[in-house]
Amino acid sequence: MENPFEIINQRLERIEQLLDKLISQNINESKYNDNKPMTAKELGEYLNLSVYTIYGLVHKRSIPFIKKGKRLYFQKRVVDEWLEYSRQLTREELEEKADEYLLKKPL
Repeated sequence: MENPFEIINQRLERIEQLLDKLISQNINESKYNDNKPMTAKELGEYLNLSVYTIYGLVHKRSIPFIKKGKRLYFQKRVVDEWLEYSRQLTREELEEKADEYLLKKPL
């Protein structure tokens, strides 16, 4: 028969691991809040891009941004929508769109 203290210790270790995992997930979720504006550095971390790339996208007006004075801000929700809108269609999606177009307007 196992020692009951060892069983309790094992369970406590599993609980601690689960708590650590939940805490780290919560920190990551709260770091990129939809309503809180992000700086160029935070957006770069979120998108895994350099700050210089972010500034380049702003310069080309390719990415939605807010400018207050000399500072740039980005809203996560708006950037996520921009990313979704910028998504490239797959070959199957392009073929479906072409078929739909040809059905509506035959050659």
